[in-house]
Amino acid sequence: MGTGKVPRSAILNSLLLLTVAFAHPAGAQVPHRVTLQGAVHVNSQPFSGIGQFKFALVDPTGTVTFWSHDGSSHRGLEPVSAIALPVSEGAYTVVLGDTQLPNMSELPPTVFANSNVHARVWFSDGVQPFQHLPPDEALIPSAYAMMSAQVAAGAVGSTQLAEGAVTASKLAPGAVTPSALADGAVLSNLGKSGGLVVSTSPTNAALLASGFRKIGSTTVEGENWRSIDRQSPPPRSAHRAFWSGTEMLVVGGNPVATPANTALTALPGLRFDPRLGTWLPLPTNNAPLLPRSAATSIGDTDDWRIEWSGSEILAWNLRSRTGARCYPRGTEWRRLSTANTPSPRTAAFTVLTPRGWFVWGGWPTTGSGGPRPDGSMYLLDEDTWTSIPTNGAPSPRGSGIALWTGTQVLVIGGQGLGSGDTAVLLNDTWSYDPTTATWNRLHSGTGQSLGYLDPRLALWTGKEALLFASSSTSGGLKFDPEERRWTALAPMPGIFSALTGASAVWTGKEALIWGGYASGELSRRGFAYDPTRDVWREFSTAEAPTPRRIHSAVWTGTQMMVWGGNDSTGFPNVGTDLSDGGIYRPTDNRWLAIEFPKVQRNFATAVWTGEEILVWGGSSSSVPQSSTYSLGGGYRLNPKTGHTRPLSTVNAPTPRAGACAVWTGTQLIVWGGYEATVESQNRQRAGTGSRYDPVLDQWSSINTDGAPSIRGQASAVWTGTEMIVWGGNSLNGGTGIFNTGGRYSPANNQWRPMSTTLGALPLSPRIGHCAVWTGREMLVWGGGTNALRYLPTADAWSAISLKDAPASSTLSYAPNPTAIWTDNGMLAWGGKWGLYDPSTDTWRVIAQATAPTWNANLPMVWTGSEVLAWNGTTSGAHRYDPVANVWNRMTPTDAPSARNGHAVVWTGDTAIVVGGYVTGSRSESLTFSMPIYSRTRPLYIYGGISMP
Repeated sequence: MGTGKVPRSAILNSLLLLTVAFAHPAGAQVPHRVTLQGAVHVNSQPFSGIGQFKFALVDPTGTVTFWSHDGSSHRGLEPVSAIALPVSEGAYTVVLGDTQLPNMSELPPTVFANSNVHARVWFSDGVQPFQHLPPDEALIPSAYAMMSAQVAAGAVGSTQLAEGAVTASKLAPGAVTPSALADGAVLSNLGKSGGLVVSTSPTNAALLASGFRKIGSTTVEGENWRSIDRQSPPPRSAHRAFWSGTEMLVVGGNPVATPANTALTALPGLRFDPRLGTWLPLPTNNAPLLPRSAATSIGDTDDWRIEWSGSEILAWNLRSRTGARCYPRGTEWRRLSTANTPSPRTAAFTVLTPRGWFVWGGWPTTGSGGPRPDGSMYLLDEDTWTSIPTNGAPSPRGSGIALWTGTQVLVIGGQGLGSGDTAVLLNDTWSYDPTTATWNRLHSGTGQSLGYLDPRLALWTGKEALLFASSSTSGGLKFDPEERRWTALAPMPGIFSALTGASAVWTGKEALIWGGYASGELSRRGFAYDPTRDVWREFSTAEAPTPRRIHSAVWTGTQMMVWGGNDSTGFPNVGTDLSDGGIYRPTDNRWLAIEFPKVQRNFATAVWTGEEILVWGGSSSSVPQSSTYSLGGGYRLNPKTGHTRPLSTVNAPTPRAGACAVWTGTQLIVWGGYEATVESQNRQRAGTGSRYDPVLDQWSSINTDGAPSIRGQASAVWTGTEMIVWGGNSLNGGTGIFNTGGRYSPANNQWRPMSTTLGALPLSPRIGHCAVWTGREMLVWGGGTNALRYLPTADAWSAISLKDAPASSTLSYAPNPTAIWTDNGMLAWGGKWGLYDPSTDTWRVIAQATAPTWNANLPMVWTGSEVLAWNGTTSGAHRYDPVANVWNRMTPTDAPSARNGHAVVWTGDTAIVVGGYVTGSRSESLTFSMPIYSRTRPLYIYGGISMP
């Protein structure tokens, strides 16, 4: 594609010709949608066809993302998913914010609170990778929008509104806010409009049932606790999964593994939105019981068949001849007609066509006899069954492959009866045309046995049928119905006796095959097959999901999503079913995980990036304190969307707890701490670390040359250019305590030493201390007989005055002292509370009556005006105002359960509690949740029904 090589003038004229206008529905409201029009060329020729696009709204520098079509772009980088749009002679049109488009998210009006917003576009023709189409074009509002921007707050009163002009149907979500209304502007018309009601619930069932609609929200002063809860869905295997255009739909499958031959319980259907990382249930009202089968294996238990029509899920039981259909975002399942249904059977040939559901052949469910020679089609629009003609049909058979080509059904292979009623494998190929209701024999045999065919490994490319991994010497077979010819595929890489329980998807260019078991072992390898060139390539296994079989895989248009499955090579109910997965992107040969925290982490690193919370490391709560296990890995959470996703593990630090960690403004730096251990006396300190870039989702190692000696329990601060690490104790739980440290610069990946003297005397070593950065120097509090200050520009230490300090003559009696920088000074605890001013080297005494008591872990955050501290108990939440020099208790209403070992992160408007364990018992883990504290409370505005 000609992008970067095209002169700028040519880009402007022929590549991006981008115009912007606000789309206006009828009525006098400005909608939350923006129309973009542009032109794209490939190899200097106008492109026609279905193009893949990505959109973001950014600042003029392109380094700040205000919005992207799937919510995944940060700092102007390319979004994850794509939107397919028709392009004619190079021209395309898209309405940003039109949620009817797959992968398109809402466009909040707050985006346009920014005065200079530019549209950024990426494009791919489906063959070459995505490219940014420069330049980013400024959004220029239409005259209507410019005029509406001039209406001053409070200018519209009740006298300016015509009678009945404001009704609930004319109020856009979020359009009504208190600051935009003059006093009394709405009140005089409440009666006739049906009225406005305010509720604390975002889904007030009583109001919704009475005909009200939620039309907006606002906030009021008042302390408020709520939480973000994240749970993995129930594990399962042998399920079906489909891509709806925006979500992965999971239906049927096995429940959590149970002993063999134990009756299985049905599992609820699920919807997974990869943009938000959320799992939601499918409708359950009138839902059919969909236990084990889900039509992904063959055999006597293969009774249920489940398909996706593009708008509905359809389920049919071949044995009981009952079924149902539902919209994923609907409220209930609707029963399928049972008139004229095919006779009871199992292991039938089934496939969904645009006209209806093809069901043919299979084996009888009771008594003896050969396979069924007949079948029926379920007509989607009519909700009726009609018989499939038997004239000219294939010989009776079951357990084969049925594929829809776009014009006909292919019936491939299967199992029938030979002489003496012995089972025989068939390898002939037939077609059925549902328009003319006629059969046609396409091929008498493949030239080699098809064996027992796995529907998971059969694909239609648009031209050919692909059947994979049928033997150790062949990658499989392909069939061209136009030429009526079978051809062997090039051998699949590696040595396989068979590839069983794997998954396969078609991307439009390649077949992607992943997982299963081969040569008696589970696999996490994946392969891509290009039928045009008859070549294979192997996926990267870095960060691929754990080995598994009978999992699901769907193609989203840009990536393959793999989820669930079983971790054994035996039959279902052997081994453990799984609830995680991964996303594979062929464009960069990379895996991303679908995985969510199941329990909280204790003593983990938690930092706020300005957009997300990054959580890494820590220790497990599943074992007693005497056998602490440190954790690796981590996750990132967007508190506004609730989107949770794991951090990359490539080049990440080894598992550890109690590591030094700082946020630089662009990277998380982790160094030192306790590595993974079993017994407390064998704890290993770590002398290594890594830097994490959230934009790239990449770790890079920290240089160890000149680094401080291996240690744990050190302190760390970020100066704006360097991480200063100081103090701590030695290897293997020894008694050695350090008075040394180091200064690390990520700009050049280098360490510098620090002075170890206070005047003419050596510094006193310490652990259990804390350090804060004032903007000029590092203050060290606790853990020793004095308090210290370090000035990096002079590489010099000096003592902090202890006159009126919140401690006796020594500080060592107060382990794990607490301190925080408040912009007004260092707030510190040492038997009591005090506020230290480094400019005067003096302490201010703080009233203790309402102050929190000491706690071994008292996380605090500075909000810009006050300190928030929560000691893990239901009554231990406090606020300190340095101007008034007073502590106050937070409102305990709806406070989270008591815990310890937690962290608190300030996001700019809320305090979020991260991790922790049940106070008094490290063996009790908390279910993953993030309590959130804010000083405002949301209220939701509902509009009533218009009155005559």
